[in-house]
Amino acid sequence: MCGIYCSIAAADHHVDAEVFQALLQPLKSANGARGPDAQTSYTFRLPTLRRNPSEGQARGTELQIEFFASELLLRGHTAVVQPHQKEGDVFCWNGEVFEGLDIGPEENDGAKLFARLRLDCTVDSVPGLLGNIEGPYAFVFYHSSSEKLYFARDPLGRRSLLLHRPSPSFPYLLLSSVSAGNHPAYQFEELSTEGILCLDVGRMRQSNDVVKGFDGSLSIIPRRALAAKFGEHCTPPEKFTFLGPLRMRGMSRSMVGRSE
Repeated sequence: MCGIYCSIAAADHHVDAEVFQALLQPLKSANGARGPDAQTSYTFRLPTLRRNPSEGQARGTELQIEFFASELLLRGHTAVVQPHQKEGDVFCWNGEVFEGLDIGPEENDGAKLFARLRLDCTVDSVPGLLGNIEGPYAFVFYHSSSEKLYFARDPLGRRSLLLHRPSPSFPYLLLSSVSAGNHPAYQFEELSTEGILCLDVGRMRQSNDVVKGFDGSLSIIPRRALAAKFGEHCTPPEKFTFLGPLRMRGMSRSMVGRSE
């Protein structure tokens, strides 16, 4: 059992930094309690875009993205520190792989899956890769070159992952294994197990409004179990289904303070 967490917020005056950090610390503490063997965080910013070099005018929103993960050692003798990072890609994993990936007794399944996600096929093949994994899991995967954030739970929902989507009053994204109890500054929903959710962060930051940018940048990709095996060629889905606010509200509400 591990705890994973991700937040995306505007890096400017839209969010009070002190208030936001005061909100995040209890969430990170709650997730940290789920993995006593190792825990750390990783934060970076995506700057605003410029119209062209001559104008020098910025457009869109500068985003700050933070990942946090704690690790409970289940394989091997040394805890592997999360989030997994390499060349801008970031992966937070809470799960166990029973089948679908060859893992030695001393190997870490999260590290092995991260390597597969980065190297096999294309990043748009994530649903095909995850479709072969048997076992309980929840994950968050950021692919740097495409600026896409993938997150999901296993089809049976055996690992929790809560979502707070940006709203006018609370304009930030939160993903967390658990909540920190009742708090007026977030409204968590248990993530649907319908498919793999994909947030086009690059598209989101083109908007001056985080809420509208989020609603127009979130899509769901159906799992394609057994459609592609690791090491084989696979192709991305031809079309993503974009989820507006009404579709997202259809997700079942989670119980406050849920844990595994």
